[in-house]
Parts: sequence; structure tokens; C-alpha cells
Amino acid sequence: MALTLFVSPAVAWAAGGELADLAERTKPSVVLLTVEDATGHELGTGTGFFVSSDGQIVTNHHVVDGAAKVTATLADGSKLAILGRLADDEERDIAILKADGAGHSALSLGDSSGVAPGDEVVVIGSPLGLSGTLTVGIVSAKRERGVGKEIDRGSELASWGIQITAAISPGSSGSPIMTRRGEVVAVAVGTLTQSQSLNFGIPIEVVKGMLEKLGPAAPVIPFESNPEQDVLRNLSISAAVLAGLVVVVASWSFLSARLSRRNARRGN
Repeated sequence: MALTLFVSPAVAWAAGGELADLAERTKPSVVLLTVEDATGHELGTGTGFFVSSDGQIVTNHHVVDGAAKVTATLADGSKLAILGRLADDEERDIAILKADGAGHSALSLGDSSGVAPGDEVVVIGSPLGLSGTLTVGIVSAKRERGVGKEIDRGSELASWGIQITAAISPGSSGSPIMTRRGEVVAVAVGTLTQSQSLNFGIPIEVVKGMLEKLGPAAPVIPFESNPEQDVLRNLSISAAVLAGLVVVVASWSFLSARLSRRNARRGN
């Protein structure tokens, strides 16, 4: 005898209603990031989300890598200037930015250690610049050390620890991966090409650790100023100054020696 599965319309409506409420609550906290270089040329777009009312935004490092200017577009279409970076971890691909203003709606951070395969997740992002795009899926797998070693890519993907079926497309990088309660458990980072639904997030514990280290008086680093580049530039300037001094000293020594020889000849 065949079994007929019946889903109550009330249950289906409740599930859809919960998602609609979740989207309504969380969209104001998710922003479209537009990244430009020093010439004003658009390098690309990505997604970020507020984690504090005073303008701290979480995204991926690769979203803002090479940026000279970043602008955040809110759900209502208004734009905010991003003042710079508060923290940047290239290896784990997380950046914490500082937006202008205060009173922003922040998302709650959950606990990625409690995530398990089969758990439902919701992603709100800006794929291809389409702000407020909501996708739903499940946790496919949880990888304690990321996916890097498993696919023979060394440590490159070591932070890709939460595997999900919810779609991640170009522009979705930096999106919050949330539970139905709206708690962020991971940051969308990428997908493996030549595959189907192999999408990944960085566990929110990485972000929480970075936020804890910031402290209340963390300086804002302008985008055109990269600490490593500043060190290299200062070393280059110091080397150039030193080289100039060497040339000056050598020239002075050469002229002094010539004058001494000339005076010596005149004395003879």
C-alpha cells in the first residue's frame, strides 16, 4: 500500500512566515559593499554585516583586498562611507571594517561549535550586487580544520569549516550564515568550482576571537594604508635616504681628497 505524504498548509505557511520575518528583521543589518581602487575604478562588490551599533562590519578579507575606497549600501538604498579596517586576517579571510555613524542594527553572533550536519541555515547576501538575496539550505558537513587538506590545497582553505547547501555566488562573500533564530554561525566565503552545492562558511568563532582582541579603542586603518605596505614603504624610504647620504659622503670625500692633493702640489 502506497503512502501519501501530506503537509498541512498551516505548517507550510508557518515555515514561510518564519523566513519572511527573519528576512525582515535581519536585512537592515546586511550591506552591499562596493570596492574601488585609487583611480575610482570599481574592483567588485561583496557583502558585509553589522556586528555592533557603532559601525563594526564583518566581511571577507578578499572582498576589500586592494581597496582604496569602500562604500556600504544599506537595505533602504542609503549609502555609508567605510572609514577603514579595524582588523584584517588574510590567512583566515576575515576583515572587520568601521562604517561611519552610529545606531546601526547589528546581528547576534551564535555558536558555530554547536552546528551539526542537517541543521537548517539561512544566508542573506548580495550575489552579483543583488542586495537582500535570501537563500536557504542545510549544513552538509562540519570540518574542524577546514577543507584545505582534504582537497590537497594545503592551508589555503583551512578556515572553510562549515559546508552548506545554501547558494553562495560572486558577491555573496561576507554574507551572514544564520540559524532560523537569526544568529550568525558562519561567514560565507566561497564555493568549490566544478561542483554542485559545495559552499562554505568560516566559523563565527574566528570573528568572535578577532572582535575580542580589538578592544574599545582600536584604531581605524585607512584602506590606502596597509600596515605591511607601510613598513615596506618606510624601509624603502630609509634605504633611499641612506643611499643618498652615502652618495653625498662619497662625493664630499672625493672632493676633499682632490682639494688636498691640489693644495699639496701647490705647496711643493
